[in-house]
Order: sequence, then C-alpha cells, then structure tokens
Amino acid sequence: MILPSYTTFRAWFATGSTLAPDGLEVWPVAKVRSGGFTGGFSGIAKPITAFPITVSCNAQAADGGAAFHWYLSQRTDDPTRQYLSITQLSATQSGSVVLALTALAVSALGLAGATADVTEGDLIRILKHCDLYVQRVSDDAIQHVLLLQATLGA
Repeated sequence: MILPSYTTFRAWFATGSTLAPDGLEVWPVAKVRSGGFTGGFSGIAKPITAFPITVSCNAQAADGGAAFHWYLSQRTDDPTRQYLSITQLSATQSGSVVLALTALAVSALGLAGATADVTEGDLIRILKHCDLYVQRVSDDAIQHVLLLQATLGA
C-alpha cells in the first residue's frame, strides 16, 4: 500500500505507540532494520540518469500485494506540488514501487518529457529532502533510504 500523507505514514508505521507532544505516534526506533529486514533497496542507480525507476526491497518478488507499506517523503504532501509520484509495481508485488517524474517536475526543470535524461543538477532539485520508507507488514520492521544520498552520495 502506498501511504498518501505524513500523518498517515506516522499512524501506520508507529501503530500502537504512545502519542508524542505533537499528537503523532512516537517513532518506533526499535523497528528500524529489525527482524532481519536489512537488505536495503535495489533499483537506485548511482547516479539515476532517467525516470521512471523501480525500487524494490524484495527483489521484485510476488508477495500477494499486501506485504509492504510505502511512503515517499517529499517537500510537501500536496500531490500537485510534488516532483515524484509513487505507485506499486503491480497488484501482486507490494515490495516494489515505481518512482516517476510528475508533469510539474518536467515543466519546472524544462525536461523534454517524463522519461528524459536528467542531470546531476536536476537530481538535486528532484530528490532534495526525499526519503523513501517501507514497512514489512508481518512484523512492522522498517527500512528507509535518503534518495539523494543513495544516488549521488551527497
């Protein structure tokens, strides 16, 4: 499942936690990379040269379509102002997602299209402050990646 907002992300990933002063659930630090969920992500090239990209936490295995929850943190939760969209790879592969450029990104960056090559400067504008999170439903274990750091080492 793709989670649409930060509030939803915090509620799903911190299920059963006590509330913090901000009213959101306390972040479950013990669940990060727990239970052997430490394999990282495949599909993030160094550097990314074009979109869309397919990112997976389970080598694109068929998993029934409900084994993982994903959240793509961007500068805003407003989809009309985001540079990336996130979709599940297929109905039976919840461990894999596709990250694609939005029409806003294409327009703002002056790209020829959503599949055009991107420069390092474009990547910095697209991926700055973008983190990708995944939670394994069976035990609530969490992995995350800073996308800009993963592709450029920045």
